Amino acid sequence: MEFFKEQVHSYISGLDEKQVKKMELNSLLNLIDMFNDISDVEVEGSFSKLSKLIINIINEETPSYKEYKRDFNVLKKLVRKTYGFIKKGTLKEESIGAGVAIGVALGVAIPSGGNVAFMSIGIPIGIAIGAGIGRKREKEAEEKGLLY
Repeated sequence: MEFFKEQVHSYISGLDEKQVKKMELNSLLNLIDMFNDISDVEVEGSFSKLSKLIINIINEETPSYKEYKRDFNVLKKLVRKTYGFIKKGTLKEESIGAGVAIGVALGVAIPSGGNVAFMSIGIPIGIAIGAGIGRKREKEAEEKGLLY
């Protein structure tokens, strides 16, 4: 895995900050670190494919990130399903989404006397609840060493 880590570090030097952020290369480096003591042929194959796609993006005048993003998402789903590794921020995002849904239901359930303004009060409440739950879930995952 050190080989892939060194490759990604060398690629980062050829990209600007915007591209590094868009391609989530720091998350990729963190994920590679998670596999220092784990040997998985499928994951290593995904790292290799992503490495080739990064080279293609660097060499293109107008880079297309579509295939890279798709393959990186496949890798993220694989490591979450197989090992329980989760990208930092994912659990919070999922919980906020659920919180919004709960907030909408709360807004409808709150007796508002037909005033639409009162119906919208549930959404921020749901966001706050979701953010709190997401923070707690991420803290637990971090303590278990599952965040990258």
